[in-house]
Amino acid sequence: MATSLGDMTIPNTSTHSAAGGIEPRLAIKRLCWLFLGCYFLIWIVLPWCVDRQPPNENTAVLAAARTLAWFYPERSTLAAWTAYFVFLIVPASAAATYVLGAIYIAIMLYCAWLLAREIMDARCAMLAVLFITCCTYYTNRLHFFNGNAALTAVSAVAVLSLWRALNDQEIRWWWVTGVLWGIGLLAKPLMVVTIACGFVAVATIEPRRDRPSARRVLLAIAACIIVIAPTAIAWLRSEPTGAALHIWHELLPFLARPRRMADFSADQLLRVVPLLFLIVILLRTRSMQAARAVPRPIAVPSLKARRFLAVHAWGALIAILALGLLGWDLRAHWGTAFLWLLPVWFLSTRCGARFASMDFEHVLVCVALTHVVMVVGYVLDW
Repeated sequence: MATSLGDMTIPNTSTHSAAGGIEPRLAIKRLCWLFLGCYFLIWIVLPWCVDRQPPNENTAVLAAARTLAWFYPERSTLAAWTAYFVFLIVPASAAATYVLGAIYIAIMLYCAWLLAREIMDARCAMLAVLFITCCTYYTNRLHFFNGNAALTAVSAVAVLSLWRALNDQEIRWWWVTGVLWGIGLLAKPLMVVTIACGFVAVATIEPRRDRPSARRVLLAIAACIIVIAPTAIAWLRSEPTGAALHIWHELLPFLARPRRMADFSADQLLRVVPLLFLIVILLRTRSMQAARAVPRPIAVPSLKARRFLAVHAWGALIAILALGLLGWDLRAHWGTAFLWLLPVWFLSTRCGARFASMDFEHVLVCVALTHVVMVVGYVLDW
C-alpha cells in the first residue's frame, strides 16, 4: 500500500507512527523539510564557525552595494543590486551575505524541483533536489554571495522558463525567457553559455515541423537586449576604447589552454564525488531494502525532455571547455551555475530512473550520511 506526496509515490511502512497517529506521508514530508532546513542551516553556519572570515567575494559585493549604479567594475551587477535593495531593509553585514547566497541556491533547488516534476514526477523531483545537495558547489560554497551564485539562480529560472516556452503555446514564456537571459547577463557574462544551450535546444530537440517559429526566438532576443542595454552602455562608456582589447589581452597562450581545460574538468569531477559516493551506497544497499520498496515500473521521460536536459547539462560544460579552447582563463567555479543539471538529467535516464523505485526513507538516510561525511571533510579541510 502506498501514499502519495503530491505525485510522489512513497511506500507505507506502517499505518501509525510511534506517537500514534502521524501518517507516513506526513512524516516523510516533515523529514524532507527537516533535512532541507538542516542542510541550509549547517552550510550557512559551518563556514562562519570554521573559516571565521567571510569570502572575499562577499565583502567585495558588500562594499560595492553601498551605492546604486548601472555597472560595477569586476563585480556582478545583479548581486550588487540585490544587496543594495536588501540592505535598505536589513542591516548590511557579512552574515547577511551568507543568507543571500543561500537564497540564490534555494531558488535554483526550487526550479530544479519544478523542472524535474514537469518532466518526470514529484518523486523524481524530490530525489533530484536531494542529489543536487550532494554536489560541493552547493554545500561548502553555499554561503558565497557573488556572480556565480546569482547566475546559478537566474540560469535555473531561465532553463525552466525555456522548457515551458517549448511546451506552451503562449508567447509570454518567450518574453519571460528573454528577460531572464538579460538578467542572467547582468549576473555574469557567463550566462551566454545558458543562452547558447537554449538556442541548441530550440534547434535540435524537436523535428523541424514542430520547432517554434523564428519570431518567438527573436522576441526572446529582443527582450534580452532591452534588459541589458542600460548596463551595456554604462560599461562601454566606462571603457570606451579598452573594453574589447581588455578581453583580447586576457586570452591565454595556446599551449596553456589544454592544461587549463583539464584542470577545470578535474575540478568538476571532484565537485560530484559526494554524489558518486551516494550513488554507490544506494546501489550497494539496494538489495537489502528492495523488499520494502513498492514495485514500480521504470519509466523514462519523452525523447524531447531527455534531449532538453542533456543539452543543458552536458552542453553547458562543453561550451565552457570551448571557451577554454578559445583562450579564456577557465575558473573552477564557473561550473556552479550548471552542475545542478547533471542530477536532473541522470534521473531522466533509464539508469537513473531505477533510483525512483527505492524506498524513499532509505534514500534520505543515505543522503544524510553523505552530508555527514562532507561536514567532517569540510571541518578537517580534506
